[in-house]
Amino acid sequence: MEDKQIVELYWARSETAISETEKKYGRYISAVADSILASKEDTEEVVNDTYLRAWNSIPPQKPNKLGAFLATIARNLALDRYAARRKERENLTFERTLEELAECIPDTSRNSLADEV
Repeated sequence: MEDKQIVELYWARSETAISETEKKYGRYISAVADSILASKEDTEEVVNDTYLRAWNSIPPQKPNKLGAFLATIARNLALDRYAARRKERENLTFERTLEELAECIPDTSRNSLADEV
């Protein structure tokens, strides 16, 4: 099916638009997302979110190049997910570092209690 016809399906709010998009661009969208994420689960989520974002964006937008439009959506979603995952890893690393440091620092609260008695 041609891009113009698929876009018309979106404008008509036909659910066939999603299945036709998947047939024509599913692998392409998946490749864009996977090149950034390298995680099957995250890639699948980004692909599904791309279809949802396209559904919510068409209309009012009427892309001339549907493949480029979808790739841009997928890339942006994948980059957002990558940044979120990276932030999670950084927070976990920071928390682990604090826990390790806590083991190295003596507990002064017990000494102060002994001084009060």
